[in-house]
Amino acid sequence: MTALAGCGTVGRWFGGGERAPEEVAVEHFSCESKGADLKYCDVDASAGVRLTKQLSNTPCIKGRTWDYGRFGVWVDHGCRAEFVSGLGDDDGGEFDLKHRVVRCESQDQARKRCPAQVTVTPVELIRQMSDTACVQGQSWGWDADGVWVDGGCRALFRVR
Repeated sequence: MTALAGCGTVGRWFGGGERAPEEVAVEHFSCESKGADLKYCDVDASAGVRLTKQLSNTPCIKGRTWDYGRFGVWVDHGCRAEFVSGLGDDDGGEFDLKHRVVRCESQDQARKRCPAQVTVTPVELIRQMSDTACVQGQSWGWDADGVWVDGGCRALFRVR
């Protein structure tokens, strides 16, 4: 795996051991299979991975010659490509760095506000991480200053 560039806020620690709300880090990287060999590239893929540029003549087809799990990306059968993690799944949609992913977690059922500049609505819940249901308007919501969660909701949100 070759890291191309890294950007994004990973978070800061405050006194008392409390971690600040964070934006999921965005990481640009390449992953390359040689011939028919499977290659696994370690990367935090918990907030999704998108293929941004195919480098090989061999097609890179999600689910067939490349895919990802929580802890990395695999490529196979000669697929060589550049990827970005932290911006949601590669669903064939337009790649847009304006879409940020914010992780927000309610601890001990308490309400938590996660700062993020929301310029376009709606905010989209892209991955629920809690067993507790995240219900818009009840256990999560947003305003111009960010996302809030309550009642044990823990999730990743796409904000624009």
